[in-house]
Amino acid sequence: MKNPVFILLILLSVSSFAQTCDCEKNFQWAKKTFEENDAGFQHAIDLKGKSAYNAHTLNYLEKVKNVTDKSDCARIITDWLSFFRKGHLGFVALTSDSGSTGSSNQSASSKDKAKPQLIIADFKNYLSTKKQTDYEGIWESDAYTVALKNNKGKFEAHVIESSNTDWDKSHPKFLINPDLSGVYYMGDYSEKPFKKAVLTNNILLELDGIFFKRTFPIEKNNDPDIDLFLEIINAQEPFVKQINENTYLLRIPSFDGAYKPQIDSLIKTYSSKITASKNLIIDLRGNGGGANKSYEALLPLIYTNPIQTVFWEHLSTELNNRRWKEWLGNPNITPENKAFLLKVIEKLDNNLGKFVNIYDNGGSEIFEQKEIAAFPQQVAILTDEYNASATEQFLLSAKQSKKVKLFGHKTFGALDISEVNEVESPDQNFLLYYCLTKSLRLPDLPIDDYGIQPDYFIPKEIPNYKWIEFVNKTFFGN
Repeated sequence: MKNPVFILLILLSVSSFAQTCDCEKNFQWAKKTFEENDAGFQHAIDLKGKSAYNAHTLNYLEKVKNVTDKSDCARIITDWLSFFRKGHLGFVALTSDSGSTGSSNQSASSKDKAKPQLIIADFKNYLSTKKQTDYEGIWESDAYTVALKNNKGKFEAHVIESSNTDWDKSHPKFLINPDLSGVYYMGDYSEKPFKKAVLTNNILLELDGIFFKRTFPIEKNNDPDIDLFLEIINAQEPFVKQINENTYLLRIPSFDGAYKPQIDSLIKTYSSKITASKNLIIDLRGNGGGANKSYEALLPLIYTNPIQTVFWEHLSTELNNRRWKEWLGNPNITPENKAFLLKVIEKLDNNLGKFVNIYDNGGSEIFEQKEIAAFPQQVAILTDEYNASATEQFLLSAKQSKKVKLFGHKTFGALDISEVNEVESPDQNFLLYYCLTKSLRLPDLPIDDYGIQPDYFIPKEIPNYKWIEFVNKTFFGN
């Protein structure tokens, strides 16, 4: 399963073979660019105070002095950015050969961690002789099959098979320390630390939202909920599934704009069945956001009364407005879109340095429909700490329906300051990510850094694979 929060945060750079840079100069550029163009800069200053910001910045000015490694520089400047919010921003090192983030090559630090390939037949023979089952074994996720082996108290995941054709199998997929903390290597070899590796029923292994199922030695699974959970959590595309005679499950792993046609098609195909069923579960666990348009087809299913969406305003600067002007160069632009862009550009250029509502509305819009479907009567939406951005926008809409209750954990909290823009550093070594818009809900209804609370909190003691059972008992009465 992709980790959407890391996609959202843009936290860590791909180390570029210890390439060098002038970090202090890049920090000064990033600081100035962010202060002048980020839609959330002043909001953070208003909340935390100018003196706190100045002290924070002085601390990092000392840290960047004499730093020449690009990877270290990117990490330090990203840490500086954490003062403002925890999502929708970042500072990423570019590889010198590709000029873009991400690389099929390993970093210098990652290469140091590479291990010789494990002989799988020998490892399986060894596992067969073990009397006790622990973390060692063969495990698989949606994209990787790994052999997890104990090496002097540390468990190392050797990749056996992978759908990632660029993955070097001599490199571990993840490492688990003796205290069960560890690090997971993303598809581009960047590091995702996790706090604790959790083993459930000797079958399910969780690394802070990333899941693997044991395939050897084969453990008897007496709980079908685990298989259903793995089908749900490892799904790369949306799907619909009937889980009992009264309940349908709609799984949406992402609201990325590319999935809108599939979401729309699914709802069209299954609408008659869902609207004839008493209950609906919308499983959004791990859904880190995407595009608001991707959830539009869901609203009629859950509708009971008018749903209000509060809009956002754009910070007008010469740099921020450049993106709108670049869109005019699209050869496939329609006359209607061109007319809209020209109108927006004029409004923004006439209000440099100000926040501008580019839409012809009073700052919000209302979704209404004449018919209210009798079914489903009850809608449970599963949420977790990885939900952010457009997913949180959908939840704000869904909570206005009398049919809907949220189950799970509070969301990530990255919605108020949004619409990410990227700009390349003058030395072409880095990309700075910042935001163009600020929600008109502020300061009265903040979501950033707070998240959205569920109506029904599911205690941490209840494993993820038991959440649907929890909903069935507490909400549906099954």
